[in-house]
Amino acid sequence: KSVFYLNAEMVRASARIKSKHGWQSSWWTWPFTKKGIFYLAEQHSGDEPHGRIYLLGNPIVYWSTLLLIFIFVTMQTAYVSRFVYGYIREKRWQRRSFALSAEFEESTLMLSSKKKEGAGPFSLHGALRNQRSRYQFSCVGSFLLAGWAVNLLPYLDVERPTFLYHYLPGLWYAILLAAWTLDSVPAQLGRAKLGITLLLNFAILCAYIFFMPWVYALDISNARTNSMRWLESWT
Repeated sequence: KSVFYLNAEMVRASARIKSKHGWQSSWWTWPFTKKGIFYLAEQHSGDEPHGRIYLLGNPIVYWSTLLLIFIFVTMQTAYVSRFVYGYIREKRWQRRSFALSAEFEESTLMLSSKKKEGAGPFSLHGALRNQRSRYQFSCVGSFLLAGWAVNLLPYLDVERPTFLYHYLPGLWYAILLAAWTLDSVPAQLGRAKLGITLLLNFAILCAYIFFMPWVYALDISNARTNSMRWLESWT
């Protein structure tokens, strides 16, 4: 009873907050890390180096996860469309599993009936070559996508100020879904997959180092601060 009461009270308390805030941001801007939160700036004069604390997500993490979420949704849409197409074509009005759909996909999309398994980078074989892996990819990915979306739903229609940090619970699901999607690249593209993974991790590390002064309030000049403003909405 206390759990439901506390959650209901939190909802009511949030509904009572009507005032606006200079650093508030809308829910749809969070995946793009369009606007952070300015916490602190040391007193300084002129171009004297000074520190400041600005809450901003790693842009490479935010933007890459959003891209991979889009890729997963596209793959799922294509997969479901093929499932429905196969269902109608074969006129089987009983419930069909994802495994049967994978078999239909294999039989209709192979370029040649004689083609060997695993031939060519665009083969249906690889990480998703069997029924079980395809079913697992779909189910796990859909669960993570739902977790990401559910964390955004409470903020779709609220009047109280919302901030970038409200996106953090959903961000964990976004990162897991991005990693799950990238890990499901077919085995034939193994080298490309490794290269993309290493490049992405290197870019994330470089972005972390580049924006480190805003995290730890390191003394930097105004010119250095301006170079960190990739978007006009950033401090």
